[in-house]
Amino acid sequence: AALSGFASVCQEVAVDHRALMRREGLDPDLLDQPDAWGPAEAVVSVLEKAAELSGCPTIGLRMSLQRTVTTLGPISLVLTEEPTLREAMLTLGRFWPAYNESLRLRLVDRGSITSAVTGFDLPETVARTQAIELVGAVGLVRHLSGARPPEASERPPGRQ
Repeated sequence: AALSGFASVCQEVAVDHRALMRREGLDPDLLDQPDAWGPAEAVVSVLEKAAELSGCPTIGLRMSLQRTVTTLGPISLVLTEEPTLREAMLTLGRFWPAYNESLRLRLVDRGSITSAVTGFDLPETVARTQAIELVGAVGLVRHLSGARPPEASERPPGRQ
């Protein structure tokens, strides 16, 4: 699921996603198996390489625009039934290790403001800009909060 939308975004920016995945040690058939696991470091690396090869610095943002809560599979039913966005994020945080081995999610309360803090349990030498932007764009939060997705004209710029 971490690479949900990767193939279509690569097609938009003229990158052969299958060849790139093989070069980074990932089986391209993982894209057809959303419950399959790939090494986190290789997944993060393939996002960075796609951005580098394409000259498009918005790979992660573009992928996030294609995401909805259903990207998470069965837990999406539970999340959409939570009474508040905060409760949905708490539930997601409890189940997150079953979805991603390296992403860490926690909520921090500061008075009336609650922030979702994310981080990656990866070596410091691993570039992660695209992964951070993929997570930071919070398509999931947009869906759970009922916000309208951006129109095509509002989407991040990059090589077409």
